[in-house]
Amino acid sequence: AKIQQGVAPNRVYQRYRYPYQLKITDEHAKVYSAPAGTRSAGTYGTVKSLRLNPQITGIERADLNHRRGEGYVQFKQRGHTFWIYSHDVAFRHLNRLRGHDPRVEAAIAAGLALVGRSKYKLGSGRTAQTYAAKRFDCSSFVWYCYEHAGIKLGPLNSVTTYTLVTRGRAVPISRLRRGDLILFSNRRQGANNHIGIYLGRQLFLHDIGTDDTGGVGVSSLRETDWHQTVNPTARRIVTN
Repeated sequence: AKIQQGVAPNRVYQRYRYPYQLKITDEHAKVYSAPAGTRSAGTYGTVKSLRLNPQITGIERADLNHRRGEGYVQFKQRGHTFWIYSHDVAFRHLNRLRGHDPRVEAAIAAGLALVGRSKYKLGSGRTAQTYAAKRFDCSSFVWYCYEHAGIKLGPLNSVTTYTLVTRGRAVPISRLRRGDLILFSNRRQGANNHIGIYLGRQLFLHDIGTDDTGGVGVSSLRETDWHQTVNPTARRIVTN
């Protein structure tokens, strides 16, 4: 397909330059000249119609400042710059972030195995039936991950973000290590309303219904919504 030169995007979004390696998951996903919703953004076509390589690297993750924090990715191919909705891509090569502590790796491996395979359900994961079915919310998911590392983060039937914020030891967000628990707060939902497990390179593993997977997935702290709401203190479960 012939690609027409797109118009200059309206700069109402923040950009985070970071070389994530991604894979486009939907060949019918639309590709834009700027983040969809910005003034004068145009549609080039779809990944399939443009015959684009779904493996993209050297990208930017970006979010509209004033439009519900929707995420977009900028990438380049064949001498052109494209934008695609972040829900249409997935992170690649997460195994390259592996660390050396077997307990942390066991916890993260258990969680990554559920990416795209476990839907979020508030209050779930605390009974034998929902636990076996691998249906969790954010805090019971974290409990599940660390249980696979042989670490029980308190009683399962009463685990919440408020109980997990007391586990391990406090570390500043500037000194995050793989496996640390990161918590989020905002004005609408209050303090410690969400929790995830830090993977490295600003990525984290979590369970949330608004993710593109509808549950367990991987997100970036460089996205505006997460960057602005992450707590200044994390919790380190494995301390040696």
